Amino acid sequence: YRLFLLNDLSPSVEQLQCLLVSINQFISKCCIEHLWQKDPFRLSIIEKNIENRNSNNDKNNQNNDNSKKTNDCLREKQCLIRNHRPAHLAGRSYVGDNIEDEWFIVYVLKMISRQFGDLAVSVVDADGEFLLIESAQHVPTWLDPDNSENRMWLACGGKWCLLSNNAGQSLSLCCALTQLSEARGNSASLLAAPAVCSAIDERVDAHPQLAREQSRHVVRCRVTRDVATLLAAQPQLVVGHIKRGVVALSLIHISEPTRRTPI
Repeated sequence: YRLFLLNDLSPSVEQLQCLLVSINQFISKCCIEHLWQKDPFRLSIIEKNIENRNSNNDKNNQNNDNSKKTNDCLREKQCLIRNHRPAHLAGRSYVGDNIEDEWFIVYVLKMISRQFGDLAVSVVDADGEFLLIESAQHVPTWLDPDNSENRMWLACGGKWCLLSNNAGQSLSLCCALTQLSEARGNSASLLAAPAVCSAIDERVDAHPQLAREQSRHVVRCRVTRDVATLLAAQPQLVVGHIKRGVVALSLIHISEPTRRTPI
């Protein structure tokens, strides 16, 4: 998951540090009762990265800039010249077998987008744009895995945006962020179709209640007072002990000799 500032596409590290502190304070209320199966939601600062693909192309394109008729063409040409990734906040979480951890992360990102309206948020998993996969029956016909990158965003205060410029072609990160930034005051043209939003929100809006229900199993066990005090203060520690116990039981089962019934 990646979070970009739309009111400043070239933010300083100090800006991002202040933003990171504010976000961490905000999400602590959302995540305080959630038990993560593996990795928790965590953000860090990623510095900008600019790579010029071809310096000769830069010169040729600068000479041709005057012949362009619209700013959109200019932006697209600049995006093709270089791969520009501005400084931003990002995180990566391994969710293991608990797929609801993934959707809980989307819920947290939606809450962040609502609270911090100048952010553009994107999230993918090992399958790619899983939000578009979830709403596959409602997306435009021109959208496919080859051109879906950088098109689905959470922006404009927690709204789902599906960028349709250059439909059928790939869209660079630079151009996507520029379009989102320029449309902050008038985002209606960028919003995804209501059917797409409904398909995604059906999974997201079930949280955090669904996550609490599916991540809690009640059993009775005896522990020392010190351990009970520790687990009460840090419930996430329970997950690690359970995983180690499951592994230990699996090893015991594997090591047991197999009894064969005579024919």
